[in-house]
Amino acid sequence: GYAEKLARSARRVEAWDGTMLVGLVASYVNADAAELFVSNVSVLEERSGQGLATRLMRLALDDAGQSGCTSARLEVSEEAAAANRLYKGLGFEDAGSGTTGNRTLKTSLLRSTP
Repeated sequence: GYAEKLARSARRVEAWDGTMLVGLVASYVNADAAELFVSNVSVLEERSGQGLATRLMRLALDDAGQSGCTSARLEVSEEAAAANRLYKGLGFEDAGSGTTGNRTLKTSLLRSTP
């Protein structure tokens, strides 16, 4: 069932430098909850610290919101300081313990209108 869900609902946002993949956000949609689950955020070490992960995450979150998702969730290790700063800067908040022993972070994708 999980493989079928990934095949049906997988999303990727990629950054390329020529023929080299330098950054990736992989996620899937939990359609029953209108929620994006971010399963992987990766940037090549030599491209780290350049804001690439932030840009990729914003693209992934914006796309999910425009596609009808109302929230996004991910799991992250408490020891991953840079990742936690990234996610908190994007509006993710602590939502408790995850299934893997990591912390679950969640954010709303609903935008308020002025």
